[in-house]
Amino acid sequence: MKKQLLSSALAFILASASLIGAGAYVTADESLKTVQAKEKTTDAKSAVKSVRKFGYDLMEQYLSEKNPVMSPVSAYVVLGMVGNGAKGTTKKEFEKVLGSNMLTASEQLLHTLPQEQDGMKLTVANSAWLDEAFTPKKAWLNTAKTQFQSDVFTEKLSTNATKNKINSWVSDRTNQLIPKLLDKKMEKETRLALINTLYFKADWQQPFIPEKTSLADFHSDYGKTIQTDMMHDGNYVCGYFKDDASEGVILPYKDSNFAFVAVKPSKDEKIRDWYASYTPEKLEALLDSSQTKNVDLSLPKFDIRCRMKLNDSLNKMGIKKAFDEKKADLTLLGKSKDEENLYLSFVLQEAVIRVAEEGTEAAAATIGGIAAGTAMIIDKPIVKFDRSFMYMIVDTESGAPLFMGIVDEP
Repeated sequence: MKKQLLSSALAFILASASLIGAGAYVTADESLKTVQAKEKTTDAKSAVKSVRKFGYDLMEQYLSEKNPVMSPVSAYVVLGMVGNGAKGTTKKEFEKVLGSNMLTASEQLLHTLPQEQDGMKLTVANSAWLDEAFTPKKAWLNTAKTQFQSDVFTEKLSTNATKNKINSWVSDRTNQLIPKLLDKKMEKETRLALINTLYFKADWQQPFIPEKTSLADFHSDYGKTIQTDMMHDGNYVCGYFKDDASEGVILPYKDSNFAFVAVKPSKDEKIRDWYASYTPEKLEALLDSSQTKNVDLSLPKFDIRCRMKLNDSLNKMGIKKAFDEKKADLTLLGKSKDEENLYLSFVLQEAVIRVAEEGTEAAAATIGGIAAGTAMIIDKPIVKFDRSFMYMIVDTESGAPLFMGIVDEP
């Protein structure tokens, strides 16, 4: 397991800068390539940092929800597609929330995250649905097709037929975990719909034994004590971290650079109060302090689904003008047939996660609608997640948070 959980140096970029043999003659062209590779590495670090900050800030907006689960990565990519079509103050607001390198960050995610091998699968897909009354700008559409790798469809968006096509597209790319992203047809003013899906399924590196799962009490921060199926392994080898305020584990998935992180307060503090007292940097340092240990671990099985409209949260985070029917400047996306002003009418996400003895399965879909408006060790830690706790699924290479959530009632 990699010691530096949240190292943002991407291996494939570093490799391109380290192939000059010992004692070899370095030409000017090779020196330029080395400098360019270093610049790309710096860009990659900065880009991933933007995604991590966005994920932390977005999760903070939903602390009042019960059993929240979301995919910061999925939301980021959709907003990156929208932001790429913004100008002026509208563009600056996207850059403030997503980072000035939002296009680079989105591209990094799309190129580095997808993986498929025995016991592990991660797929990412994008699509752009154009209304018949919308003409996209060639530059924006080219970026959507190439850098965002989007499927492109032209339909009359405000019909049940298109709603069904979108739901089918999402269902196929989330292994049917999200069969119905849209529960009704889109408004007649909708001119463009941008969608991202994320599907993740992976086996634990060390699976839990089903026969060791038993009913146990789980204490919610909402004051309820419920009986839940609690997985248990008295000798679980994983990353373990602890400081004065918190304790947690990093459970690796089989033959991959992904891991499940579970964190709980080490005192009687509630998980949301703990989260509010941390920053992305403090959380990163906490996870980086982890050491591989043999842990007496108890973790509940859970199956959680969450559906949320992100408009208000994104507005509070700083994306305001894009949602304003009159003030939004999304002119780089294209134009409506009758020259109406385009604005971001809604951002909707559904996410689901299932944690069991063999591993984890999770999926998320985000849609943004553009409308025309007017072994035994003596000091072995005993870690029991029998109270509300936070969790993440992260890419251990980049630190990108694929999923984040809180378990209140498994």
